[in-house]
Amino acid sequence: MFSEAIKLDPRVGNYYYNRGTAYSLFDPKLAIPDLDKAIELVPQIRQGTIYGRRAYCYMQLKQYEAAIRDYDKAISMKESRPDLVHDRGVAKFQLGDKAGALADFRLALSMNPNFEPAKRSLSQMGGGQ
Repeated sequence: MFSEAIKLDPRVGNYYYNRGTAYSLFDPKLAIPDLDKAIELVPQIRQGTIYGRRAYCYMQLKQYEAAIRDYDKAISMKESRPDLVHDRGVAKFQLGDKAGALADFRLALSMNPNFEPAKRSLSQMGGGQ
């Protein structure tokens, strides 16, 4: 359905975002071009969500540096959610930046003291709470 909507009006960024989101669930590589196009078409105020979704795709593809860049953009665009901060920490950890990972896990936990993924990550790294 999203592909049909794009055929009807290829200038609507939400159509690309929605199709990219659907693709991200089973083939992140297919999602990235749609998310790129969505970023190009939607107002900047709405791009943070798209950067967060694209970062998720990069994580699935183990492209951690690209994921961190997109998490940074999403977070700087007022998409400062504990899940994004935590996942950026996971990407940092994958690249060997343990100090950066710990800082992000702690930041995520400070944003939501009940955020279980951050608690688990800190515990696994021996970083306490």
